[in-house]
Amino acid sequence: MPEAYVHAIESLAAFGRSYFTEHQDKDAPHRLLGREHRSVNHEWYHAFGTAWSFDHPTPEWIAEVTESLANDHGDEAAEIYQAIYLSHDFTDRLHDSEPPTERRLSTAFHIFILWHPEILEAKFGLMSSMDASTA
Repeated sequence: MPEAYVHAIESLAAFGRSYFTEHQDKDAPHRLLGREHRSVNHEWYHAFGTAWSFDHPTPEWIAEVTESLANDHGDEAAEIYQAIYLSHDFTDRLHDSEPPTERRLSTAFHIFILWHPEILEAKFGLMSSMDASTA
């Protein structure tokens, strides 16, 4: 299972915000349920193989749901939906199939990326907080 910071780093790269608290909230049942925590708050995870797959991770209707959320609740709510409910569960499924060695390497890579904001800026267009304050 990816740690909350792995999800947060991926959200930072994809959405420009980490949504760290939201990822922690989603995985909060882990404290009580351990690996079985995905029985709670992980509906998209359980829809794997029926509503989505790695070959088709975002069915066409997802765009309609996202647009509806944006219209009804604002752009941030729509982005949170994509980051926390779709991308989070996609990452969980992706990491499920990794052997322990690959999982550790993946985690190390995420930490490396976090410690090198110049990569985040060059590859993902994210500015560091220092750069953002002077922009």
